[in-house]
This record gives sequence, structure tokens and C-alpha cells, in this order.
Amino acid sequence: MVPLVDPLIASDDLLPRLLEKYLRFGTRQVMGDRAVTRVPLLNPGHLEPIVDTEVLTPRVQAILQHTDLSVDQKVAAETLLESIQRAQEGKDPDDV
Repeated sequence: MVPLVDPLIASDDLLPRLLEKYLRFGTRQVMGDRAVTRVPLLNPGHLEPIVDTEVLTPRVQAILQHTDLSVDQKVAAETLLESIQRAQEGKDPDDV
């Protein structure tokens, strides 16, 4: 972990904001269907240069217990955990 980032990861207030900054959205459309679905994406590979995702996982699980998260902060945390799981299974973390 990068020492300057340690306070961000340790903070219950700052970690959700950090994750929210890395959250992005893509779209998914099924062939033959006109509806387009907005899909949240948060690739753990983008965070690896600054933090070990194994250290980050329990912190993210802990902040998900908070009720004061914004919708995007909660989506970012949930998406990151799902993406880490996909990466550990050898799948593309952005393949939703």
C-alpha cells in the first residue's frame, strides 16, 4: 500500500468517496431489445497501484454496513467487491 493512501483507506468517511471517484458506468443492450441498461463498473486493477485489494476487501465490507452512504458510494463498494471476486476467479472484472 502507498503510505500516503493509508489514511484514505482507514477512514470510514474518505474510503467511500475514493471508491465513488473510481466508479464509472457502461451500458449493456441485449440484441433485439431497444432497452439499454446502465451498468456500474469498478475495476480493482485501477486501484492496485495504490492499494492491495486483499487489504481493501475487509474495509469495503465494513463500510457497506454504514447507512449514511450515498447511492453511488454503495454501488461503488458493491461493484468493487463483485469485481474483485470475478478477478479472483480468473474472469474479466469489467465483464458484467
